[in-house]
Amino acid sequence: MMRQWLTFLRAQIARIQPTPRERGLLAIGATVLVIAALATSYDWTIAAYQRAEDALEQRLRAEREDAAFHDARTRERIGHAAWQVWTWSVVEPSDSIAQLRMIGELEDIARSAGIGDAVVQPVEAREAAPAGPNGFRTMDLRLSGSFDWRSFEALMSAFQQADTSITPVAVDVSAPDGLSRFVLTVRVAYLPEPTT
Repeated sequence: MMRQWLTFLRAQIARIQPTPRERGLLAIGATVLVIAALATSYDWTIAAYQRAEDALEQRLRAEREDAAFHDARTRERIGHAAWQVWTWSVVEPSDSIAQLRMIGELEDIARSAGIGDAVVQPVEAREAAPAGPNGFRTMDLRLSGSFDWRSFEALMSAFQQADTSITPVAVDVSAPDGLSRFVLTVRVAYLPEPTT
């Protein structure tokens, strides 16, 4: 096949009868095409080699993960992590019930920390974070009250001790009319109660 192709090319070149200068230009053009083909094939070879290395690495990672998943200790750690998410989250059948529960809990925590005029309000739904995988959600609440360092530190400590995960997101301290007040936005994890 190749021999026939070369014979055909020679016949076509002989029929045209190029001058020595044209033959030189044809030779340069052919050389450029061969070099371009070699460079392209080299790039393709390097890319194929890289894809093969990536596939091997991905396969080895999958094998390690599969072996780790079948390991009893790993399954135990995953189960413990799932239990922690479940226990640190508010689990209620609806968003409104979870919100009412957390408003009450936050008011109780604030009062026990020494903030007697604590008021908790929900953050507007359009401002709150969207639902995550498996229905995992967060709800944002705003806690406001009189500010003094001792009560505020007691509040932060109470958040750390709480059974539910309460994460401070933002705080604003101001002194309108000479009285120091704070507004603290907190985020609480929420899981809808599974229905059977």
